[in-house]
Amino acid sequence: KLLGGHRDTVPAYGSSINRNYTWEELVKEATGYVKSGFKMIKMKIGGRDPNEDLERIKLMRETIGPNIDLAVDVNNGWSLTTAIRMAQKIERYNIYWLEEPILADEMDNLAKLADETSIPIAVGENHYTKWEFKELIEREAVEIVQADIGKCGGVTEFIKIAAMADAYGLPVCPHGSAYISVPVVAAVPNGLFSEYIQGIHDPMGQVFIDPIKARNGKVIPSSKPGFGLELNEEAIDRLKVKPSPEKLRRSTKKGWRWPPYL
Repeated sequence: KLLGGHRDTVPAYGSSINRNYTWEELVKEATGYVKSGFKMIKMKIGGRDPNEDLERIKLMRETIGPNIDLAVDVNNGWSLTTAIRMAQKIERYNIYWLEEPILADEMDNLAKLADETSIPIAVGENHYTKWEFKELIEREAVEIVQADIGKCGGVTEFIKIAAMADAYGLPVCPHGSAYISVPVVAAVPNGLFSEYIQGIHDPMGQVFIDPIKARNGKVIPSSKPGFGLELNEEAIDRLKVKPSPEKLRRSTKKGWRWPPYL
């Protein structure tokens, strides 16, 4: 309300972030989101084999049916050429948005891709200032603005980015951080969704008193001061774990180079 109080309820989308799910696990999670009332689901793609991605998208669309919106997230996994080819192939599945199809710094290529597909391009989690978003918007390289409140300069800068996007008729849909993004999305007139990652959001809720929850695909911001987050100290003490040294070591194994520049 201090930031604008545009609405009291925020629609959320169910985010399926595990690209390593088996087909059975993918179907189970998607079905659970639909049964819980979510009207949109996002899935991860962008593996080594684009044909496998196509099969998984086809499976997801068949699972959720024609009336649930479907977005896909590539996590910077493609080259421009691959992105154009794949966008043309997945348009038949009525994709709500294509997220981070190529490297975040390739703004010119994002604009080229946007010209080649009818699927809206969603980017922002790897862009960090209002100046970057200004450039993205002016180049017409973004249609769904996904500024991350924890990366773009906090609430103050996010509100500026949202206002700038609104001036161009674009929606904002923050990346992640559901517990802090919900009240901010509710504050601005062009707030689109809050991302709801059940495998992260629900367990994290244990450390808060009266955490916000998704009900029928919607979330209601807390009316408590600030973000409405009150830590549950007893739960924090109970859940404390000291990681083993092995788990703290970073892997030095070199992986394959992606994307394929074909």
